[in-house]
Amino acid sequence: MSDSRIERWEHLANSLTSFLSPLKGQLDSSTVGIVEEFIENREYGVALEWLIDAISQQSIVLSATQRQELVRLAKLMNIAPNR
Repeated sequence: MSDSRIERWEHLANSLTSFLSPLKGQLDSSTVGIVEEFIENREYGVALEWLIDAISQQSIVLSATQRQELVRLAKLMNIAPNR
């Protein structure tokens, strides 16, 4: 496996975990567990899509910084942040 792929995985895992952390108090515990499991299994796109849906369905308001990070991660993974 190439070092760049491993670095990308580490970056995505760290970024998603950092993004999820402050939202844990607002998201239901089952969503948090599911997203954490996706991250552990390197299913980063699915984790982000699940988060986007949960944030929308649970009417969670993101800060400007959180919104920027969501958009950055979505672009990095070719996912539409506004579904």
